[in-house]
Amino acid sequence: MFVQYCVMHQDEIAKICNEALIEWRRVSGATDDERFWSSGIGANIAGWIIARRAGIIDIPLSGIINFWLEDVISPARVIISSNQRSALDILNSYIRENNNNFVTVEGSIVMQNLNGNKYAVTPDSQRRIVRGRIERNMIPGVEDIYLETKMVKTHCANMNFGFQAFMSELDAHAQVREGRKNLLAGTNGPNMRVDCVRITRTLTGGKPTNSLP
Repeated sequence: MFVQYCVMHQDEIAKICNEALIEWRRVSGATDDERFWSSGIGANIAGWIIARRAGIIDIPLSGIINFWLEDVISPARVIISSNQRSALDILNSYIRENNNNFVTVEGSIVMQNLNGNKYAVTPDSQRRIVRGRIERNMIPGVEDIYLETKMVKTHCANMNFGFQAFMSELDAHAQVREGRKNLLAGTNGPNMRVDCVRITRTLTGGKPTNSLP
């Protein structure tokens, strides 16, 4: 009976499915982050409407809505909110996963005296697979982290975190800008000038008090 009704009322079915999803999002206050939940629940509600019109069932919709809201969605939202990632979590996970793929530069007095240069690339720097660059003490007490923009966007997507949200939220903890940088500067490697996210913070992890170049 259900299948027969669907076959005989295809245009109506499409309208029912669309309206059921819209109504569920309105009732539940669902966000775009809950789009997969919403699609499944919207289909469930649409199924109820179709079965009722086909004369198969006659049960209140309110019980179905309450089940999804109170027994499924509300507890799930509590779990999700308690495990919410922050921009710092995303940054730290990127650095942790790519720790061996950074060119590291020291501008400290000790390194300058040892090498006779303005700055020195540390011996443990990676020069084959490069995922970023860290410059410490080029400005005393300050650390610059350069991350290839394309790689950061991919990492954010894999972590289900928007890139623009990452940039905006991180701005509260560091000076964040976009630009181009040669990640292999100071090494014997080729010019690797790419679009980068530049994150400037103090060595203690805070946001610089003054605007830096």
